[in-house]
Amino acid sequence: MKRKPINPVIDEITEKILENYNPVTSGDLSMAMKEVFQNTIQKMMNKEFDNFMGYEKNDNKVQKENYRNGFSKKNVNSQYGQMEIDIPRDREAKFEPIIIKKYERDISELVDMVFALYSRGMSTRDVSDFMFSKYGVNYSPTQISQLTNEIVEDARLWQERKLETYYPIIYIDAVHFHVVDNNVVTKKATYVIMGINGEGQKEILGLYIGENESAKFWMSVLNALKNRGISKINIICSDNLKGIQQAIEAVFPDSKQQRCIVHMIRNSVKYVNYKDMKEFCKDLKSVYQSNDAKNAMDNLDIFEDKWGKKYPTSISIWRRNWSKISTMLDYSLEIRTLIYTTNPIENLNSVFRKYTKTKKGFHIWW
Repeated sequence: MKRKPINPVIDEITEKILENYNPVTSGDLSMAMKEVFQNTIQKMMNKEFDNFMGYEKNDNKVQKENYRNGFSKKNVNSQYGQMEIDIPRDREAKFEPIIIKKYERDISELVDMVFALYSRGMSTRDVSDFMFSKYGVNYSPTQISQLTNEIVEDARLWQERKLETYYPIIYIDAVHFHVVDNNVVTKKATYVIMGINGEGQKEILGLYIGENESAKFWMSVLNALKNRGISKINIICSDNLKGIQQAIEAVFPDSKQQRCIVHMIRNSVKYVNYKDMKEFCKDLKSVYQSNDAKNAMDNLDIFEDKWGKKYPTSISIWRRNWSKISTMLDYSLEIRTLIYTTNPIENLNSVFRKYTKTKKGFHIWW
């Protein structure tokens, strides 16, 4: 079956929030979401006023019977805290907003509606019906499109932004979300790509929804990054993602791959008895904390002599992946701490999970 195109708006909005606000804690994320929704609701309010007046601001080509008369401030409450919204006024004082009614002070439901627009699980007609059922607002699908296009354009500009030409390190890791696909809730992986730029700053480069890991999928992801300006990556840190090595060799042939050591350890200790776990991990540490690649290989031989007969599968994991494990051993200990694990992304993904674990499923246009 031909794969349906992915609408990039969710990726665009998420990337923009992460890039502009760089949230670390749940409080940081709440503050970022507050500003995003405040700006969105303000744009919707302004568009509603344009429709009421029959012309856009600064449009001098139309004959006017009524004129704009500035704004009044209104504080409203939401699940993200108090927001200040500018309510447009007309000279004849006839405008009564529908988005935020005259005496309305709590817009939590409206914020939920905006989130529904962001998640794009509805057509414009569905959203029109939703607005009428919730608020008694009789917006046409065309008017809904006008409202959402204000936001989509911002997201489109973000999606098309240029990246820097050089990233010493990028990390790739997956976070899984429940999504509604053809009225069925399924679990899909979203691959988060984070880069460290030449100044040592972390930056979210993209989020990509993948149905199946394959070289073709990863080539499309890496080519997308390349087309946005990246020409050089020293090290790509990831787990054992199917097809990614072939894609790296094709798109960024001078880049080296580094397997996540933390994931390697987790995979190898799955086969170890609990009573041996402490000693096994202590001996294994001598391998990945060696001074250089030669010393690490010598220590791996010693490690295999001791544990190979009892846990051959655990040893073979390290042997098979040695070329992707030993990349970090060419660098100083200070650099190794940056590249031996995808933890920088995993910390971010934990924030995603915290805010999405109570959601039954996200709607996506495919």
